[in-house]
Amino acid sequence: MSQNNSVISRVVLNVSEAFLKQETRINEKLDDILEKKLEKLNSDQDKYSEVLKFNILFYKTLIRNTEPLIGKWIEQKSIPNIDSLEEELEIIADKCREYINKIREEGVENLKESDLNSFNFYDKMQPEDKIKRLEKDYRVLNVYKDLLNITLRKISLDRNENLSLLSKDPRDIKRELKRELIFSVNKMLSSSEEFVGGKVYYKENNDSIKKSRNDLEELFLRRIKESNYDVIFEAIENKYRKLCLIEGMLYREGYGFGKNSIAEFASSAILLGLLRGKDKDIVEGAMRLVIIGEFGEKNFQDYMSYVIENKLNISTEVWNESIDIIKTKYQQLKNHDIALKKCVESNDVDIAKYVSIIESVDKNKSFNNPARKNNIEKNDEKIQEEIEDKKENIKDSKKENKTEDIQSYLAITEEDQTGENQADESQPRKEQIEENKANENKIIEDKIDENQAKDIKESIEEKQVYEEIDEDTDDEDIEEEYLKVLKKKSTKRRKKKKKKILAITSVLIAVVLAFGAVYAIITNKEKKNQLEAKKQQETSQQQKDKKEDKKEEKKEEISPEEKERIEREAMIKSKTEEMESYKDGKGKYYIVYAASHKLRENSEETLEEYRAKGVDGTIVEANGHFRIKINEYDDYASAKSESNELAKKSISTYILQGNRYYDCKIDLFELKSKDMPKEDLEKEYYNLKEELGSQSNGKEYVEKLDRIYEGISQVN
Repeated sequence: MSQNNSVISRVVLNVSEAFLKQETRINEKLDDILEKKLEKLNSDQDKYSEVLKFNILFYKTLIRNTEPLIGKWIEQKSIPNIDSLEEELEIIADKCREYINKIREEGVENLKESDLNSFNFYDKMQPEDKIKRLEKDYRVLNVYKDLLNITLRKISLDRNENLSLLSKDPRDIKRELKRELIFSVNKMLSSSEEFVGGKVYYKENNDSIKKSRNDLEELFLRRIKESNYDVIFEAIENKYRKLCLIEGMLYREGYGFGKNSIAEFASSAILLGLLRGKDKDIVEGAMRLVIIGEFGEKNFQDYMSYVIENKLNISTEVWNESIDIIKTKYQQLKNHDIALKKCVESNDVDIAKYVSIIESVDKNKSFNNPARKNNIEKNDEKIQEEIEDKKENIKDSKKENKTEDIQSYLAITEEDQTGENQADESQPRKEQIEENKANENKIIEDKIDENQAKDIKESIEEKQVYEEIDEDTDDEDIEEEYLKVLKKKSTKRRKKKKKKILAITSVLIAVVLAFGAVYAIITNKEKKNQLEAKKQQETSQQQKDKKEDKKEEKKEEISPEEKERIEREAMIKSKTEEMESYKDGKGKYYIVYAASHKLRENSEETLEEYRAKGVDGTIVEANGHFRIKINEYDDYASAKSESNELAKKSISTYILQGNRYYDCKIDLFELKSKDMPKEDLEKEYYNLKEELGSQSNGKEYVEKLDRIYEGISQVN
C-alpha cells in the first residue's frame, strides 16, 4: 500500500477496529433481524426471499451512490463539515429508497438493466441454495454500507487532519477505499465471499446454479406461464386498441389476426412489456401492418419468426415454447373478436425490407397506405383552392368597403369647410343673449321705480294732511293741528285695516274649513284605496303561493332519472372548475405510505401494530396491493418531516407523488360516462389511459381508470 493512500488505510483501520470489538454483537444483531423478517412473513420462504432481494437491491443502490462522494470532494478541493455530510447522506438514502419503492409498485421490469440482472441472479438457484445466498449477501452489504458511511463521517470530523487527500488522484482514492472496506468486511464476517464493486462473488463452486436461458428469456417464459386468461385478454385488447388509435382507426375498422396467428399476437403482446426502444418498435410495427390490412396471418407469423431469429435476444426455442403454452392453455382465444375479425390474404413479401422500413420510420406516425395518402392529397388541394378563392373574395370586398369609407370621409370634410351651418346656428343665439340683457335692465329699472313710488306716496299723504288744516290756523298751532289730522287719519286707517283683517280672517276660516272637508274626503278615499290595495296584495300573494305550490308539485313530479341527470351536470361543472384550478402542476401532493401487502389481512394486522404506537392510517388498494396510507401533504418537505417522525418509531415509510388535476380528470370521466355513446366512451377511455400512463405514478392512475371503465362496461 503506497504512502499516498495512507490516510484511507488509517481511517478504515480505525473504524474496522471499533467494529471488530463488537463483532459478536453485530453478527447476533444480523441473525436476529433475519429471524424476525422470516417470522413476520409466517415462514413463507418465497416472500422471505423476495423481501431479501429488495433489501439487497437497496443496499447495492445506496453503496453505488455513496462511494463517489470522496472522489467529488477531491475534485471540489473541499471536505464538507459533518452537518453537510449528514444532509447529503440522507438525501442519497431517500432517493435510493424512492427508487426501490417505485420498482416495488411498478414491477421489476422497470429496473435498470444491471439491477435487473442482479435481481434475477438468485432465481437461477435451487430454493435451498437461494435462501442461503440471499442471507449471506444481506449480511455483507449491510456491514459494508455501515463501514462506508462511518468512514466518510470520520474523514469529515477530522477534515483538517485529512486535507492531504485533496491532492490525490480521485480514482486511486476510490479504489483504495473500496479495497480496504472489502478486506475489513471479509475479516469481520469471517466468510468465504469476496465483495467487489457492489457485487458479491463466492470463491466456492456454485454447481447449484444452472446454466440456462438468458434473463430476458427466463422472465418472458415466467410471465407466460404465470399469466391467466384475464391477463392475456387485457394485454391483447389494450395493445390492439392503442395501435388502432395511432393509426387513426376505430376498433371496428381494424383488420384481425385470425385464428392461426392469434397465439403469436398474444405472445408478442406479453413480450412487448419486456422490450424497449427499437426492439419494441419492430414488434409493434408488425402488429400495425396487420391492423391496417398490409399483412395477413402468414405474413405476421413469418415476420415474428424472422425478428426472433435475427433481431431479438430471444431464441426460437423459447419463442415456440411460449406459443405452445398459449395455444394449450388459452384455446378460447380463437373465439376472441380480434381473431374473428376479417383478415387480408397473405402475399409474398420481403420481410427483411419491411423490418428495415419499420426501424427507420417515425413510430408516432400512421402507416397510411398510398391510396389513402392520394385521397388526402387530393382533398388538401381542393380545400386549398377553396381557401384561395375565399381570400380573393375577401380582398375585393375589403377594397369596396375601403372606397366607400374614403368617399364618406371626403363628403364630411367638404361640409365642414363651408361653415354655413355653423353661421345659421349662431344668429339666434346672439338675439337670445341681447334679449336676456334687456330683461336684466328692466328688472333693475323696476326696482328703482318702486323706491321712487314709495317716496312719492309718502309725500302725497303728507300733502293731504296739510290740506285738511284750516288756512287761518296760526303757524304755532299748525303742528298741533297737523298731529290731530294725522291721528284721525291713523284711526280711520286702523279701522279700515281691522275690517280688512276681519274679512281676510273670515276668508281664511272658510278656506280652512273647506280644506278640512276636502282632506277628510281625500283621507277616506286613501283609506279605501289602501284597503283595496291590501286586498289585491293578499290576492296576489295567494296566487304566488299557489304558483309556488304548483312548482313544488312539478319538482316532485320530476323523474328520479331527470333529477340524477341535473345533479350530475352540477357535479360535472363543479369538478371541471376544480380541475382547472389544478392546472400547470398546481395539483401536486405527496402521500406518505407505511407498508404494502398483497393480502388485506396482513395490512390490517400491521395497521393495528401502528395504532399501538399512536400512529393511525387507512388501507387503500392499488396495483394489486393493500397499502397503509398515513397522510398526504401539499409539499414534499412536510411529507418528509412526517416520514422522519415515523422512522423514530421504527416505522418504515415511502413517499409517492399524486396530482389532483388527474384525480379530477378521472372523476369527470366517470361522471360523463353515463351520457356518452359507447364509441365516444371507448375513445375517451383510451385517450385518457394513454395520457395517464405517461405521468408520474401513472400505473396507479391507469389501474383506477380501468376499474371504473370495467364497471361502466358491465352496467351497459
